[in-house]
Amino acid sequence: MTSYCREITEEYQLPNPRMNNRYFTYVSKSFDFALMAGVIAIVLIGGYIVIQSIFRISINDKIKSYGQLRTIGAMPKQIKRIVKREGRKLGSIGILIGTVLGVCGGFLLFSKGFNAVSYVVMVSLTLISSWIMVSVSIRKPVKIAAGISPIEAVRFTPA
Repeated sequence: MTSYCREITEEYQLPNPRMNNRYFTYVSKSFDFALMAGVIAIVLIGGYIVIQSIFRISINDKIKSYGQLRTIGAMPKQIKRIVKREGRKLGSIGILIGTVLGVCGGFLLFSKGFNAVSYVVMVSLTLISSWIMVSVSIRKPVKIAAGISPIEAVRFTPA
């Protein structure tokens, strides 16, 4: 690139342009898939742990209500449905807000490099991976809520 610029400057008798060689060394580096896979794994595992912990706290706060539902005849399957619906609703709201904030932040930071097609692809992948992460994260708290008996719910104290 620098030799090409020198040829042009000599041909048209222009002053030599200043080059940022650090940029060219950065761009010429190969993409490290192992590093990127490691970062993705850490983010997914961290998200899983955070979502499951928050949802478990929510379940612990409402465990007496689930016990009351069981007392009046609700089946474990019905409680699972209620808890899953709540998880999906909260997950959908969080995913939507996070995606909108991410797209807006990306646009504000890199407005010249905004490419609608790549953003649509990345937003789609983000939505899918986030939805899967939320669905997997709420499975164990859903089982806890559905498996509680009315007597256990009365005696239950969150640890």
